[in-house]
Amino acid sequence: MKEGLREYAKGLLPKFLRYHGKNAFRNTKTFAARRAFAETATSPAYLQPVMLEKLQREYAYPSTISYAPEALRKGAEQRVKKIYRRLGSRVSECRRFLDVACGEGTLDAALSNQGKSVAGIDIRKVFKPAIRPHGALFMQMDAAETGFRDESFDCVYSLASFEHFADPEKVMDEMVRVARRGGLLYLHFGPLYLTAYGLHAYHSLSVPFCQVLFPDDVLTNFCLANRLSPPDYSSLNRWTLEDFRGLWKKFARRLRTIRYYEYRNADFMDLIVRFPSCFRSKTDNFDDFIVPEMEVLFQKL
Repeated sequence: MKEGLREYAKGLLPKFLRYHGKNAFRNTKTFAARRAFAETATSPAYLQPVMLEKLQREYAYPSTISYAPEALRKGAEQRVKKIYRRLGSRVSECRRFLDVACGEGTLDAALSNQGKSVAGIDIRKVFKPAIRPHGALFMQMDAAETGFRDESFDCVYSLASFEHFADPEKVMDEMVRVARRGGLLYLHFGPLYLTAYGLHAYHSLSVPFCQVLFPDDVLTNFCLANRLSPPDYSSLNRWTLEDFRGLWKKFARRLRTIRYYEYRNADFMDLIVRFPSCFRSKTDNFDDFIVPEMEVLFQKL
């Protein structure tokens, strides 16, 4: 019932108005944190290790997605609908799709069920055998060097992955290469590294911004001492919002931006107010902390 009402409400307001309205509201929640950030020094850069246990008790673990088969199937169907909405009328021109860093491939199976030709690639071999009969093709490949011919796909997309790629620019260049002229590139990813849960340690560390407040070794040692899975730093590129903004500029002559969203989140601003120097020592750009997700639709020129 709630989901139905939410979808009905979304239909009443255009995406443009909902997006800017939410961001404007969230900006009002950041005033005190912005002031503390602007007025502080850059030292101390980190809290004392003893504070980690205290803060771990203070903050609850975030909710995470379910990996139950039925939940994954429904989630994939919802994401396909979202991709269709983002592509709009252009979806009819897209027959050949490539999913870059497809994971288990549930989204690709759902898209294949819509009659599309879909290839999914991932550097890890984690494809679900049960979804192969759906018609999607899965291959183990490096996203930065795929081996596909130039202009092989009408739409190249990547979800929840650009914060993980070791070299996002190389991956972006490869996505542009394999997309046909006039084809589409769709990206939606996050959380970015400096945002509240950018460490992706959802099941081990409940402290928002823990990677900003404590050095790597303190977080790793705390997890090991408490029999928790330590953060996998090797899977994160640590790119900031400004890094990605700079990346889009590099491709401005090769891509036309059709849709562009930076989703803001003003939760846990109390931590910036309490420990501003920890944040100021990491970046001069306050927005690096409050934009966890980015969503972009490009067209290849």
